[in-house]
Amino acid sequence: FIISGERIMTLKFLFFLILLFFFLKKYKYIFFVSFIFLSILYTMYINIDFITSRINTFYFAIIGLNNNHYFPLFEKAVLIFIDNPFFGVGLKNFRIVCQYSDYDLIYSYLKNAGCSTHPHNYILEILSETGIIGLILFFNLIIYVLYKNIKYFFSTNNFHYLIYFSLLLTILWPFSTTGSFFTNHNSIMIWLN
Repeated sequence: FIISGERIMTLKFLFFLILLFFFLKKYKYIFFVSFIFLSILYTMYINIDFITSRINTFYFAIIGLNNNHYFPLFEKAVLIFIDNPFFGVGLKNFRIVCQYSDYDLIYSYLKNAGCSTHPHNYILEILSETGIIGLILFFNLIIYVLYKNIKYFFSTNNFHYLIYFSLLLTILWPFSTTGSFFTNHNSIMIWLN
């Protein structure tokens, strides 16, 4: 994912390593591998122009989020949520409702941006399609699963529970673009946890 220029996946992987670093003090080899990985990443950043260009582009995309090509979808999801705060517009209805003139873009530089099947962010998709009620139910389920994973990890010292915990937090990282939560095969990682 580094050489291919997948910036979000690189950040998610680094976040995953940080979570492991935080919880696994006695697994020193993980820290060693992490240090080697970060050293290789830094060396590639310094020496390979393509990697430097991709990282710099990503940095400037974060600073100017409203110039990002996903921002119109994020904005439409927020506008839909504001109009339908409690129950949303229904599962898989973002693709239909986002075309309504009520949801013309305000902040995005892409004023005539089209719609997509989903807003490309799990949290915004849940908010716009199921409302605050759906988000509360979803977070209750996630908090329960995270609690159980941490509890099992500390009681059994089984490394797998920590991996599940870290993967779930990494997948649900709210500041990344994602596939559809309700219709994407990648969401299976959330439900298997």
